[in-house]
Amino acid sequence: MIGYFVKDKKHNLLELEKEVFAFFTWNNPALWKGFALSVIKSSITLLRTWILVLFLGKLLGFTATVSVLGFSYLGYFVPIPAGLGALDALQAFVFHTLGAQASMGAAYAFIMRTAEGLIAVVGILFVVRVGISIVVHRFVGKLKKVLPGI
Repeated sequence: MIGYFVKDKKHNLLELEKEVFAFFTWNNPALWKGFALSVIKSSITLLRTWILVLFLGKLLGFTATVSVLGFSYLGYFVPIPAGLGALDALQAFVFHTLGAQASMGAAYAFIMRTAEGLIAVVGILFVVRVGISIVVHRFVGKLKKVLPGI
């Protein structure tokens, strides 16, 4: 397993652990870059949740929006196939608790699941396209070495 992450086979587990600890130091710019990207992603997700709830007809404050997003994460935490109903039920509960209709929670869950499904499909298509091009280029390169006349 270590050989997969470390190119030099002379490294041992202790040295790999030192590299992990070196990454999590306060003066590491890569740590701060990762932290900043994580905060930006979370902020965009929170803003997306707030806008979607606003379009569904309910104006929520910051705390209520965080609650909706938190229960979304909790619903995604439940493994599929139980997760298909858990997200809808949790969102119906949250929206009902916040004074909105429970059906708004179910609509929110369906919209979020569809949006994230579309993002996943685009990612899968990208990975398949790039993967096929890598395989083709490597195969053609090896084939040219074996059959120089191609």
